[in-house]
Amino acid sequence: MFRTALIALDYSAAQGPLLDCPSDLRDLGVSRVVLTHVTKVGHGQGAGIGHGDALKEWLSVRAESLREAGIEVDIDIRTAGEVARDILAAASDDGADLIVIGSRGQNMIRGLFLGSVAREVIRLSPLPVRLEWIEATGKDGDATRERTCHAGLRRLLLATDFSPQAHAAETAVARLAPHAGIVDLVHVINPNAAARYARWPVMARAALEDITAEVTTAGGKAEVHLETGKPSEQIAKAAADRDADLIVVGKHGQGWVESITIGSTAANLCEIARRPVLMVPLNESGTLPMRVLFLCVANSARSQMAEGMARAMLPPSVEVASAGSAPGQLNPLAVEALSETGIDISGQRSKPLTDVSPETADLIVTLCAEEVCPFVPGPVKRLHWPISDPQDAAGFRTARDQIRARLKVLAGLLGLPDGPAGI
Repeated sequence: MFRTALIALDYSAAQGPLLDCPSDLRDLGVSRVVLTHVTKVGHGQGAGIGHGDALKEWLSVRAESLREAGIEVDIDIRTAGEVARDILAAASDDGADLIVIGSRGQNMIRGLFLGSVAREVIRLSPLPVRLEWIEATGKDGDATRERTCHAGLRRLLLATDFSPQAHAAETAVARLAPHAGIVDLVHVINPNAAARYARWPVMARAALEDITAEVTTAGGKAEVHLETGKPSEQIAKAAADRDADLIVVGKHGQGWVESITIGSTAANLCEIARRPVLMVPLNESGTLPMRVLFLCVANSARSQMAEGMARAMLPPSVEVASAGSAPGQLNPLAVEALSETGIDISGQRSKPLTDVSPETADLIVTLCAEEVCPFVPGPVKRLHWPISDPQDAAGFRTARDQIRARLKVLAGLLGLPDGPAGI
């Protein structure tokens, strides 16, 4: 589902527990994490301006639990005037496709409140945001905080109002469904709507059954729940009753038009959920980003170069990954060939198919010529690019140029705008 998560931290006890559960990230497919700290100019925040070394050391120590879980970690420290906007800038610069932020900021008091930075990040983010519930456990002003780790996605709860804005969340759940034990599909009926439209419960159940079919097709198991009352309260109650590991909602609710407005249900839910909430926005086309997966055997050369160039050439609305049926090691000649074009793939690694959830891809591109390519069953669009396995520096440049030419054609066929690098 996701590859790179940007985790926004401040230098405080309130954010300390945010990295306590690396398995929760792996359950979402995350293999790389960027830890970022943004210090607001003119505001002292712990190891802020002038204390970069101390802050970097603190973040490095906090990263150990992630590295021990096999997650690649980078650190991005920034100084800026608007913290939320610069968190989003860091996410864009670092190639993140998910933002993770805590429910409590540095200056939060005890109580069910969503921190101002977290609220602003959710409001502005074009990326999915996972809000982690940080519980206050201290007494009388004690800053002690903790969070609960979850043993996999045992129960995943989707809350939907069937609006176009909720469709992105529904699609996200279908992608996560193969990795969840049970998906609880929840719709809350407004008593006033039920009074005006007597058939609304029947129509709502039919819509939930349609989503159930999508979850089942994706390889998951779903249960349908119709509730009545205030949506945020009923969703939170349903999640608590079923001990959901994650709640997934659309960023907007019905009646919300502007793209930077948080739907009232989603905002209220974040404040009372007492468990992680994944908020999924629409992109410009009204859908989740397209997910393109490049496959070969060793995932050491051709598919790695394809991943790196695709990420640079295609727009951020396209999620890119690569994997192999018998993964080896990233070939340094592949790194060198792309570095000549200004693209750095030294941080990429060879991965097995199980690390990239191939069943959730919208398009699979195989790049084998002499070998038997990996095959992923299911209803997915496919392309085959028979690129010969490069053996020397000249061969890697040839393969690079062949892949780049095909990527340009692919972008044109898909009607995609240029990405950040016009190579």
